[in-house]
Amino acid sequence: MHDELENSQPEAPVESSKEAGAGASGETPIVNAEAVNSTETTTNNPAEGSATPPPTQPEPVVLQNGILADSTAFGYYLTYCLSDDELIYPLIVEMLARFHNMIDECARTFNVPSLTAVVAVGSEAWDKLYGEAKPAALKAFPEMKQADRVAPATPCDLFFQIRSDRHDINFNVARRIQAILGEIAQLQEAVPTFRYLESRDLTGFVDGTENPEGEHRHKVAIVGPEDADFAGGSYVHIQRYIHDLPSWNQQSVEQQEQIIGRTKTDNIEFKGDKKLPTSHIKRAGIKDEEGKAVEILRQSMPYGDLNEQGLYFVSYCRFADNFTRMLASMIYQNAEGHHDHLMGFTQAVTGAALFAPARSFLTRYVGFAAKAEQLRIEHEAAEAARLAAELAEQNSTRAELAYTPLSDELLEPEIDIPEPAEPQSTESNAAQVLPTPLEQAKPPAKRYSAGFYQAMIEDAEAETKPEQPAEPKKPLNALPWSLTDAGKQKKDPQ
Repeated sequence: MHDELENSQPEAPVESSKEAGAGASGETPIVNAEAVNSTETTTNNPAEGSATPPPTQPEPVVLQNGILADSTAFGYYLTYCLSDDELIYPLIVEMLARFHNMIDECARTFNVPSLTAVVAVGSEAWDKLYGEAKPAALKAFPEMKQADRVAPATPCDLFFQIRSDRHDINFNVARRIQAILGEIAQLQEAVPTFRYLESRDLTGFVDGTENPEGEHRHKVAIVGPEDADFAGGSYVHIQRYIHDLPSWNQQSVEQQEQIIGRTKTDNIEFKGDKKLPTSHIKRAGIKDEEGKAVEILRQSMPYGDLNEQGLYFVSYCRFADNFTRMLASMIYQNAEGHHDHLMGFTQAVTGAALFAPARSFLTRYVGFAAKAEQLRIEHEAAEAARLAAELAEQNSTRAELAYTPLSDELLEPEIDIPEPAEPQSTESNAAQVLPTPLEQAKPPAKRYSAGFYQAMIEDAEAETKPEQPAEPKKPLNALPWSLTDAGKQKKDPQ
């Protein structure tokens, strides 16, 4: 694992737009122009007689190259859950910091300019890896259910999106990720995806027709100054859907078109009354309170084999609530009882909400793995101290149970033998019995600890042996008849 980390060296600090955009996608950094163009000059402070340092130029914001990337022929989606071992968290932070360096290296080595990637972190994992500072809208996936329409929330701490025009390269990158995380995180899913026909879903309809285009993609998907600490990031929602294609294919093309809300062959959206209020286009194409379209950027792709087929749904948005409102419109019925009828032919089996921070945010933590060793040393020292304290307490308890007199004076008490008393009359002696000198000289009782008395009792019980039962007396042999009284009387002469 450490070898994988060492193979991806940290990037040099970004000094220009050209250098910052180096990589597979060639994107340019997003810089806070107001801060950079500040004309504030150095001034002297008369009170202190020293110059005030000029304002610090803000760090250029570099995006993860897979968020706004164009569609590709193949994809690979990985999800992981972290363990509860906090000692490995710095290693994961280090891996994420070097992740895009590895992607750039693969793109150069295999000459695959289409290779792009995204890594996103879930809400609970963010607290473990990056502490209290957190994107404003990052929270758990909004699980929803009504009737037989379900959008479940499933465990997911890390999400990796790998896309390029070569499936073998995607697989190579996925193996590298697993080689690093396989020992310190649990792989939940690894789903290879592909472009189907002309960017169509397996239902036969073109997917992603409502995606924003051009510069508008950035406005829809990328967090801006409203959350300045995490500008350049994006809120990610993932769901894996399983299609019921046998049931879907039993529907006529006209019925399918009414369910979707557009034509199947030439991909023309229905207008007016022809677009049913239960169609997918109608339920997913919602508007906000101001009448503006609620938009997300989709990076979904089909997946499947001969046993199971479906869609791996991935969305990026600037405001996490956009996805929540869209999903609710599909799952829940409105006042007129309308919901998305496409939900009758597909079922979501996973769901997770995450945040994909800017690449420049991730690279701040290059070298963070050194903290793991320090944490391990501190943990071992704390454990050794705890064991030593327990041993000392046990020794103290044993010492209390040992016999220790309260003072040295009680060990050898001084005995005063009184003088013998004068003889008294016989009548007086008969009336009063005086104690003997030895009885008068009996020392006071020693004082021992409670533990000593307990030990004495236990020793006495151990030394006491049960009394052996008395052996039964052997019966005396009977006397001869001649020696008995009756025999003697007969022998005597009359």
